[in-house]
Amino acid sequence: MRRKLYENSLAHSWKQAGIEEGRKKEKITMAKEMKKEGLSLETIMTITKLDKKDIEKLK
Repeated sequence: MRRKLYENSLAHSWKQAGIEEGRKKEKITMAKEMKKEGLSLETIMTITKLDKKDIEKLK
């Protein structure tokens, strides 16, 4: 019983990590498009909630 609870908890953690990774990738995709359209760094940071260093690395 304890093992099953542990396995379920672990699976939930992995699922959450995957969801968060997907959200970050989507924010990066959006930031790339915004940067390409000429939006300011501050505007991109406000909308995506990404760090300045993450946005500056985008090409």
